[in-house]
Formats: sequence, structure tokens, C-alpha cells
Amino acid sequence: MVNLSNNQVKIVLDFIKKNKKYSSISDEIIKEEIKRYFNINPQSIKFLEKTRSEKFNDIIKTIRGKLHLIYGSFQVEDKSKMNIYLKKLKGCNDYETHNKILSTSISAKERLNDYKTIYQKIFAITGKPETVLDLGCGLNPLSYPYMEIDKLMYYAYDIDKKDINFLNKYFD
Repeated sequence: MVNLSNNQVKIVLDFIKKNKKYSSISDEIIKEEIKRYFNINPQSIKFLEKTRSEKFNDIIKTIRGKLHLIYGSFQVEDKSKMNIYLKKLKGCNDYETHNKILSTSISAKERLNDYKTIYQKIFAITGKPETVLDLGCGLNPLSYPYMEIDKLMYYAYDIDKKDINFLNKYFD
């Protein structure tokens, strides 16, 4: 087990988060990937002080690549209109606007035409829930109207702080 200093971790973390795509991922998730990388590649620690070196850039690229696999591959390029759509939703259950927001997530977009059927099939087995725990939720909680449930406690957790903040606004 390699022992990195807080400063060494911060150097790598800061370089990873310079890329907008990874800027909203929880620091804890990124730190875990940094530690995992250096536990597998302990010889790379010597390159942490040479932030302008090709080897340092390779370290950053490798860690970002891993983060892309666990996070980035589920994102689409432009989420800038999400807040505009959210304002449109205030006070109504507009499926079209929900779908526009859900379309900003690749995995949710793939299920857009199937949400109603998916929930009907699940609830036929389980009954309609009073509580949902959604780990790694992405924007899936926005499919709530398709559940056709009047009252529900929905606990949603994800590594993307911007998405979680958006979901909190949505559920407020």
C-alpha cells in the first residue's frame, strides 16, 4: 500500500478537475482512483513533482480514463439547458420537459420510451413502493412521473455533485 501525502493527492486532483468533464465529480471518488492508480503503479510517485512532464500527463490521462469508464461514459455533452427545463416544470408534470432533461444522460435517454413499462413490470412484482433508494442514480429520479405514485420518499445518491444539486432543486 503506497502512502501518498495530502499534497501529492491534491496536485493530481487539481489537474484532473481542470477538465470540465470531471470538475463536478466528488473529490472522494477521484481521490480513491488516484490512490488506486498509485497502489498499482508505485514507481510513478516520483513523477508527481514534475507536473510538466510527459509521464505526469500520462498519469492524469490514465486516471481520467478510469473516471470516464465509471462516470463520463454516461454523460452527454451539453447539460446547460437543464435549469431552463427545470423552471418550465415548476407546478406541472410535463412529460416532454422531463424527457428533455432525461435526454442529457445517456443511460436515461436509452430508457425514455420504456420507463412506463419498466415501472409497471417492477411494481407488478413488488407493489408500488413507499420508499426508493437509488445508488448511482444519475438523472434517473427525473423519471418519477412515470412511476405514477402520488407519495414517495426518494433517496438518490450519485458521484456528480452538479446532478445531485439539480435533483435537490427538482424535488424541492
